[in-house]
Amino acid sequence: MVYNSFLFIWLFPIIFMVGNNLTVPYRKYFFLIVSYGIYIYYNKWMTLTLIAVSLISYFFAKYLERNQNKYLEKDQKKDLEKNLRKDQEKNLRKDQEKNQEKDLKKDLIKNLKKDTDKKNCGKEAICGKGTICAGVIATILPLVVFKYGHFISENLSSFTDSFGFISDENQFSIIAPLGISFFTFQALSYVFDVYRKKYPAEQNLSNYLTYMAFFPSMIAGPINRYDQLMPQLNTVQGFNRPLAEKGLKMILWGMFLKVVIADRLQLYIDPVFDGFLQESGSSLLMAAILYSIQLYTDFAGYSLMAIGAAATLGYNLKQNFHNPYFSIGITDFWHRWHITLAHWLRDYIYIPLGGSRCSKKRNYANILITFAVSGIWHGANWTFIVWGLLHGLFQVIEKMLGLQKKKESKLSSTDIESSALKPRYFSMKNRSIRLARIVLTFFLITFLWIFFRMNTIEDAWIVIEKIFTSQDMHFGICEKFIYVFIAIVFIKDLIDEIRPSCNPFYHSKTWVRWATYLFIFTSILLFGVFDAGQFIYARF
Repeated sequence: MVYNSFLFIWLFPIIFMVGNNLTVPYRKYFFLIVSYGIYIYYNKWMTLTLIAVSLISYFFAKYLERNQNKYLEKDQKKDLEKNLRKDQEKNLRKDQEKNQEKDLKKDLIKNLKKDTDKKNCGKEAICGKGTICAGVIATILPLVVFKYGHFISENLSSFTDSFGFISDENQFSIIAPLGISFFTFQALSYVFDVYRKKYPAEQNLSNYLTYMAFFPSMIAGPINRYDQLMPQLNTVQGFNRPLAEKGLKMILWGMFLKVVIADRLQLYIDPVFDGFLQESGSSLLMAAILYSIQLYTDFAGYSLMAIGAAATLGYNLKQNFHNPYFSIGITDFWHRWHITLAHWLRDYIYIPLGGSRCSKKRNYANILITFAVSGIWHGANWTFIVWGLLHGLFQVIEKMLGLQKKKESKLSSTDIESSALKPRYFSMKNRSIRLARIVLTFFLITFLWIFFRMNTIEDAWIVIEKIFTSQDMHFGICEKFIYVFIAIVFIKDLIDEIRPSCNPFYHSKTWVRWATYLFIFTSILLFGVFDAGQFIYARF
């Protein structure tokens, strides 16, 4: 659902009232119908692709689980028969009593169970390796075709042209469905988890379709996990007032970030970057800084509205942002920015590659590969790949310099989500050093966003060169009142960072809370831009 549209304004209250008065399983069927209705309204290609990816991952996971169970049962049976024959021969030779035989068999079965459990760890990895690869390829095939088809075709044509071959001028071109990267990664996490036997495969197709199509977060995240969302879909029923109130506050603040700041900044930023050859270096620098803010307010605003919409219906979705521009390094930034994606990359790319439990060189390579995947996930362009690799490179540099040691020593491999977001793991004796690192990280990230924004690597380098070589002092590219709203966001995030209890949305004094609600709501009505189009991250 596009939360800055009038469809959301009149449709969501209906969904809220109906959904909160239904019980399981009627709630699931209702959300399934509503979700697909919304997707059909916005994009029929998205709906068809979502159904295809859902069906492929659903049936493949069931097939994989069935084959793994058959393999393990067959192997266990063989081992059991073999050991029982040995036991019988041994018992016959020694002419033991029947009671002793029974005792020995019991001990044998216990030991056999332990042995087979040990074997299963290795056998699970062996069983279905080719099958899991085939399933992954089938699941990501729509993503490759729709999102990367043109990119692959274009680069193949350039490669063949360099050898003098004549390439077809009519290159592959098709518009990718909305949110395809998000629901593809969601399906992949389910397949991988079933393969790892984290949980059994879902047997009810409607349940799985509801999980895949859950409308609040489908278009642009957060990326849900089956074991986090599905239990809630199966149990949550009735109206949860505290959670609903929290959700409404999230929607209000998210709407402010999106329509008052992000969409208004877009009106000033796009002309500067589109005409970068004629712009001054100072204008480009200011546009880059404001673009960093636009991306944050756009994506964080959407995530908050999605999480808030789910909360009003009684569901808890994972936090996706945590004051990312207060990071003290690139590594810290990725513990705060698009958290669900960062955790997905950690669990399904970085750790399977070996993570940090390997040689230093291999670990550095794992980091670079992980963030290359992150870049590719964001877009079918070399600029995104360079952007991802640079993020990985700076993390490698931080690790080589020992800037991650304090944090890594405190983190738990099983609960990185909660611990990684706590500033105490980055506490420093000298606050001025911490402030300097925050400022340095922000500007470094800002320059990396230039690769994210520009169409080609050459254009990005031209922009960066002009920023460092131009001597003019023209920074005013937007209206001054927008800086007031940016300052409000900064103060709000600063309060959340150093003293969350003073958050004006949750302040102990009633008049402070309601004054905040009234100010935010009035700002949305007076300064909101409601015709700026789709969320930036919806294309990912």
